[in-house]
Amino acid sequence: MNLDLSTIERGVWPAMLTPFKSDLSVDFDGLASLVDFYVGHGVHGLLSTCWSSETEYLSFDEALEINRQTVRLTQGRIPVAATPHAMAAAETPSLEERIQMLFDIGVTYVVLVAARLAEPDQSDEELCDRLEAMPWDGLGIYESPSPYHRLLSAQAMSRIAATGRFFFHKDTSCNIDSIRAKVDAVRGTPLRFYNAHSPTLLDSLRWGGNGYCGVGANFHPEVYVELCDCVGRDPSRAESIQHFLNTVETMSGNNTYPSNAKVHLQRRGVRIGTQTRITCPFTPESEKLLDGLALCYEEHYGPMCR
Repeated sequence: MNLDLSTIERGVWPAMLTPFKSDLSVDFDGLASLVDFYVGHGVHGLLSTCWSSETEYLSFDEALEINRQTVRLTQGRIPVAATPHAMAAAETPSLEERIQMLFDIGVTYVVLVAARLAEPDQSDEELCDRLEAMPWDGLGIYESPSPYHRLLSAQAMSRIAATGRFFFHKDTSCNIDSIRAKVDAVRGTPLRFYNAHSPTLLDSLRWGGNGYCGVGANFHPEVYVELCDCVGRDPSRAESIQHFLNTVETMSGNNTYPSNAKVHLQRRGVRIGTQTRITCPFTPESEKLLDGLALCYEEHYGPMCR
């Protein structure tokens, strides 16, 4: 896929789920239905094999095939980003080999997990030293909550952006002051800032952030797409959408994710099962929350299954 990476601006990148069959093997037919859903609802790119994808329960071979199929299924319509950090296998290729394999199959960005590159007691300077040594163009950085939640400082972001080789950042600080400082740090560089936190999304977009990359796009991606589209031209509508997202945040964000997202997508017509490799049983309380989410959605947007 030939893209001028420096021209990719505002947009929505779902943190993709991994569909599984009843025997917990990867369901590639389900993956096709899921990709069709994302693309059909206007997203601008996909982040594959991330925390939402249950990467810690995938072998690298499984993760590589998921990425290969995702690139094939998008058919060049949107770019695909992926992390190289699947960890279920006892032995995997080296990180450098995994990165190259992902680029070789057509992934646009390889997004590195900060907590996989530095131990908790290592400094941002040490992390940045390692990132600067990466020779590839088209890299990204991701503040994944696992194996521990490592956040990047604005100073680290500025240093990473200055390489000119990093184009994608998924931010999980959930703090508007930190978000603003980091957006300021990368302003005018190729590094694009994607907020994972729905409640601060509008503020981050107004400050100059580039979009959204988070779990909410596994429930109603089109709502995030509309917000990113209208933030500059229709402030009143943008406020209304942000209010909706704040209202439904607690209905979708709970400890049964990603099971609840798979149930919700089934209700929307996506042909995937609800199986997960991570233990997160779908409870009666979760079902009530999803029922409330569906009612709220349909009041604002009409039928969910479309």
